[in-house]
Amino acid sequence: MLNFIIYEDEEKFRDKYFSVIDKFIGTSKLAYDVIEIKEYQEEIIEQIEQLSGSKIFIMDVEVPGKSGLDLARQIRDSGDWDSQIIIVTSHDNLRNYDYQRKILMLAFITKFFDLEKLLLDAIRSAHNILTSRDSIQFQKNNELYRIPLNDILYIEKVPEETYCYIHTKKEEYITNKTLLQLEKEISKDPRFLKTHRNYIVNTYNIRAVDLEDLIIKFDNKKIAFVSKNYKKALKEKLCEEQLNKENIKC
Repeated sequence: MLNFIIYEDEEKFRDKYFSVIDKFIGTSKLAYDVIEIKEYQEEIIEQIEQLSGSKIFIMDVEVPGKSGLDLARQIRDSGDWDSQIIIVTSHDNLRNYDYQRKILMLAFITKFFDLEKLLLDAIRSAHNILTSRDSIQFQKNNELYRIPLNDILYIEKVPEETYCYIHTKKEEYITNKTLLQLEKEISKDPRFLKTHRNYIVNTYNIRAVDLEDLIIKFDNKKIAFVSKNYKKALKEKLCEEQLNKENIKC
């Protein structure tokens, strides 16, 4: 899922951003959503963190309650360095190169100079950056999904079926790709390990492992399983990475 978060208090500009987004999406079949934020509220960061998938922010500098620049800094301070941030302003003299460096701003666009063209170019660049990063890609209901590997907790094959569940930090996806296909796609990524004939886990996202009960735990209370055949390999990998040593029951 590709999320566009518009932080803008003026309706006429929100309409322009929508138009540019529609032009960008076109007939691409990308799965996307547009979230409008018209003014700052304390729960904004929490709401943004709940969104699943990649994020492109289009943020006005002058929004009641908090400027787009300050909100961008707050987003980065929350630990999100992957989302792409595009800043728009009515006043070109507000351009701040120090802010651009500190918040990894992708573009700084003046509202009254070629807005639609420059915004479309910026969105294309943002999307190229996001999709060039490691991800699992699949199509469902004529929509294209890209799931960052870092977000994946584990992949689960449904018994007696060919399709799989991809469990992420925020959501659960169903893909018609088989476990074998997915295993081949991520075979070169050191984060992933097969722990059961029906499970592949992202070892970087493991919170705890109980090797007596053969259970793998994650921060959101989701669990996966490890079979006796894979128990040794999992223990060695976790100890090698120095992950969760105090939580491994041997």
